[in-house]
Amino acid sequence: MQWQDRRTLCVHRVRTALAVGGALLAWALAGCAVAPQASPAGGDELPLADALFQPVKVLSPDDLFRLDPIMRAHLERELRSPLRPDPSRPEATTAAHRLVRALGSGGPLRLDYDASRTRTAQETFHERAGHCLSLVILTAAFADAMGLEVRFHSVPSAETWEQQGDLQFHVGHVNLALSTRPRSGGSAVWDEWLLVDFLPGADLRRQRHDPLTRERVVAMFMNNRAAEHLAQGQLDAAYAWAAQSLRQDPAFAGAANTLGVVYLRRGEPAWAERALRHALRQAQDDDSARAHAWGNLALALQRQGREEEAQRARAEWQRWQPVVPFADLRAAQEAMRQGEWDRARRRVQRELTRMPDQHELHYWLAVALVNLGQNAQAALHLDRAIAQASSRPPAEVYARKRQALQDRR
Repeated sequence: MQWQDRRTLCVHRVRTALAVGGALLAWALAGCAVAPQASPAGGDELPLADALFQPVKVLSPDDLFRLDPIMRAHLERELRSPLRPDPSRPEATTAAHRLVRALGSGGPLRLDYDASRTRTAQETFHERAGHCLSLVILTAAFADAMGLEVRFHSVPSAETWEQQGDLQFHVGHVNLALSTRPRSGGSAVWDEWLLVDFLPGADLRRQRHDPLTRERVVAMFMNNRAAEHLAQGQLDAAYAWAAQSLRQDPAFAGAANTLGVVYLRRGEPAWAERALRHALRQAQDDDSARAHAWGNLALALQRQGREEEAQRARAEWQRWQPVVPFADLRAAQEAMRQGEWDRARRRVQRELTRMPDQHELHYWLAVALVNLGQNAQAALHLDRAIAQASSRPPAEVYARKRQALQDRR
């Protein structure tokens, strides 16, 4: 976790303090074609088809930030006591600083960064782990209870990609800022903020931060849950979470896009088209979201037998997404199956130039290097894969591979 103070003259002039989190947007999948269907009627209303899915209970927005009795006791014990002055930073004695230090690696919570799933504030607290979005929600929950003002931001420069099976996920980044003055009513001018970012290695000085509403943060959480259930093939739960995300924030293109993918998986391409066109209407200022929606829309149109329209949609997708994520990795894996290890190495390295922090790419480069007899270089990339893994399971796999390589020496 990193933090820094930033002072601004006016709330409306500066996108100040930040804190990080991840949001997943599922896009482009492959599958069997289904018979063409007529598009459902309707125009501007939300593209929801509850009758196609079994009901699944989801959390309310308040559930995400709710403190339980153990957390409230921790708040009283650890966060309301005076902060010991730091001679090197005499100004860093506010409640916001106290909260940030408590959440840091040396604080009483000792939170770990783990992106295996999206957690509520309570889950993050009790499991002592979470990814950026979960850690931001936990921080905001404590800040609310301490009477601190909170601002949320997205960080476009930290976006990356992940894949699971035939799904790809665009992973965004969020962070937050805490006011160093106590809340004093709606008319207060907030001009002193503490920037907090939970992404390992984040450079706060060079980040661009875009403001997010609390409603959008909640919608991101619900969209994450939808994507996680989608990756596990749990379509009823994926629909429930995506639908709730869109109800929470109808302008969130990511939720409409995820909903479109859920419909595609359920074999409802006409409903998918409707959801994806809603995503396109909401994504006018977001090139990434526009690309995701066009790519999925091409598939929805193809599955309805509308090939000419699908081709136009694919052209739009290529316009907004000229480089397909993981295309070079797939080519590298095909080269590996053919025993062409040097070609595989080159293709993975090319993918790495675009996503240098993607742990899976370092792993596959290590595989190619081992088969080229370059064990020392392979070990370096396995070390990077371990360091950059976003959750414990892949990190443990990479560590076992690294140990096996060490044992061969």
